[in-house]
Amino acid sequence: MDEIILLDGLEDFIKIKKKMKFQNEQKIITFDFESHKELKKLQINHEMIEDLISVDDEVIIDKKSFQMATEWNQIKEISELLTINELNLGELLNHEMTEYFTKHLKRIVGIKKIIEKEKPNKIICHSLDPYIKLFNKQNKIQISSFEYKLITNSRFDQIYIPVTVLGKTYRIKISRKRFLQVKKNLNKSIIFILKLKPNYLKFNDWILLLDFSPVRYQHFFNTMSKNRKNILLLNQRRPAIWNLQSMSIIRRSKFGVMDLEFFTSREKEEIIQQLQKDIEENIEKIFKNNKFIEFFKIDQYSFFNVIRDDFFQIIIKRFKESIQKMVLVEELFNKCKITCVLEWGHVTMEEKIVLHISKQKKIPTLFLQHGIYILNKKFEKYVNHLAILPSENSKTAIWGEVAKNYLVEHNVNKNDFFITGSPRHDSYFKNISETQKPDLVLILANGFAHINYTGRDTRAFEYLENSVKEIIRVLKEHNKEIIVKMHPGYSYYDIRPLIKKIDPKIKIFHDQDIQSFLRICGTVISLNYSTTLLEAMILKKPTMLILPDDQKFEEELPVKRNATLYVDNISKIEQELKNILTDYDTRQKLINEGNKFVNEYCSHKGLASKKLLEIINNIVNDK
Repeated sequence: MDEIILLDGLEDFIKIKKKMKFQNEQKIITFDFESHKELKKLQINHEMIEDLISVDDEVIIDKKSFQMATEWNQIKEISELLTINELNLGELLNHEMTEYFTKHLKRIVGIKKIIEKEKPNKIICHSLDPYIKLFNKQNKIQISSFEYKLITNSRFDQIYIPVTVLGKTYRIKISRKRFLQVKKNLNKSIIFILKLKPNYLKFNDWILLLDFSPVRYQHFFNTMSKNRKNILLLNQRRPAIWNLQSMSIIRRSKFGVMDLEFFTSREKEEIIQQLQKDIEENIEKIFKNNKFIEFFKIDQYSFFNVIRDDFFQIIIKRFKESIQKMVLVEELFNKCKITCVLEWGHVTMEEKIVLHISKQKKIPTLFLQHGIYILNKKFEKYVNHLAILPSENSKTAIWGEVAKNYLVEHNVNKNDFFITGSPRHDSYFKNISETQKPDLVLILANGFAHINYTGRDTRAFEYLENSVKEIIRVLKEHNKEIIVKMHPGYSYYDIRPLIKKIDPKIKIFHDQDIQSFLRICGTVISLNYSTTLLEAMILKKPTMLILPDDQKFEEELPVKRNATLYVDNISKIEQELKNILTDYDTRQKLINEGNKFVNEYCSHKGLASKKLLEIINNIVNDK
């Protein structure tokens, strides 16, 4: 092959298109969905890197990226330089670093495959330039590239803030740094205006809740407020109050809303600055350590120099933020007599810091199951990074027998978990109302998991788009009203432009509470495996789950129990949609089997908040 063009991302496509005209005679290979889609629009022949990366390669990429994310900080001399107050700062980033390395390793393995197969004399590229140079030590390949600086920001560097104007909610993307500043100022203002700052000395047994949504856990908040007056709410990732509904709930509950800024002082700022200076110096030492440099290898090819500057900036930003939080969280524990910590997501940096300090101070923690368990074997190796199993020094409150069996299989001591049911679903069970709009179909456009290779697969996203096109076509033929609910979190691929192109009249919602949509609709279609399927079943809605056939979600219990209509091939969508929309027996069977699954999965239906409060009080009293 004389010449080959490599594209990875929309920027690559735009940059190269400005310099040359894409032609069908050229050999073009894409590494991502966006560039693939743009070429497809232009009807330009090309290949996808997925055509060259085998299943075995995918396994290697997943295994190696997970290893790098979790072990780079465990090298003895590295670990020592990263440890502050007995906490290895590198371990705080395990969750997000897996995704980071997956991106890089996909590029490296892909380019190696291309060079081995195509043996090109010339490669035209943009962002992939530094990766190609790994395999071009003797300059046998002519590389034609444009000025490029590798900046592979973690998705955690971008924050979306919901803003409601005249009844419409917009999502504004800002940097993590800017978000933290906005959040700090907003929190301080709201807490001051609404007089939500707690009196720390009033009680000796404060219960600390970490990053709970007042809207999602409204029933639990009401139950807690009626029985205890000593609740502190610390939301570090998203403000506790972001709309009128959350404000109303907080005011009624009379919870104390915490902000770490309460505990800052000149003395603490000096400590923080010194620790931040020390960690930056230590990172510079680490980046000169040969063991550390040699760690970043795949197939004997070291890619450390490719990621050096980028990786340095990411971990420096995170570590400085971690240090600030660590100092202030410790001061929070010193000032407030906390007797129990309740949390639901201990894999993230914020929770890990709080739980580390609570462990040091021998304060019990309780981990609340927050979603339906994933039994998919593809994700088994990530189980400790998906907030499923309880963390060290923690007990866990679970929803029912299914979760109990899962924990027992994973060697969790039976004394370390309690069956409470799901507090966030008490309101679902207490009010199962009649469907208001039988012809309304709710589409749940949740994104794929990003932690592994599959979550970045072009074929998976193409399948998703084609599925959406087919779903909407069939629904419109049956004169169904359609609304789309996006996942409130981050999504690697935004399906909204496609939906608007198909039909601008279709309403798309993002940050609104899902419960109101579930109650009024007649049918639910999910584009990913999600807890929302369970929620739809609680409200006696027939459901359909659509996923590519390589996702392996046929192992999940709702599928095995025939509680949802599982579709793994686009060719089946039309017929199965007709069945779920028009066939009474099909709909009724799905509702009945869904109800059986709910009964199997959830205990203490409608009473979970009360049961959880009982467990919390027992933990506090035992202490």
